[in-house]
Amino acid sequence: MRDVSAEVPFTNAGVLSARRLRDVIAFEAAWPFLSGMHLHLQADQLYPFDARGVAKRFRHAAIFGALDALRPGETMRFSNDHDPLPLLEQLRARYGASVVIEYVKREPGEIVIDFKRV
Repeated sequence: MRDVSAEVPFTNAGVLSARRLRDVIAFEAAWPFLSGMHLHLQADQLYPFDARGVAKRFRHAAIFGALDALRPGETMRFSNDHDPLPLLEQLRARYGASVVIEYVKREPGEIVIDFKRV
């Protein structure tokens, strides 16, 4: 495991928690092509997730992983080229009322949905 002591960001609330830092390190290990991206440390952050850039066989697992990583108040803005109705049913079954699903844009060829963790 790498030494991240010099990389620990500070926020108005203080130092990044050890648990959150472990989550970041695990995420970077699982998604090395995203390594080096900035950390989002505010609860009201909006995280983009473009499903078109993820291989079809990995999409649902990647989406579940991203939603599992959200904290209350955080939102993932999901973009896709088709309306993911089967996925939405899976999300409702898995997360129930803990994730709010709201369409931002619903046009043929361009779907944008906000998933907000509550």
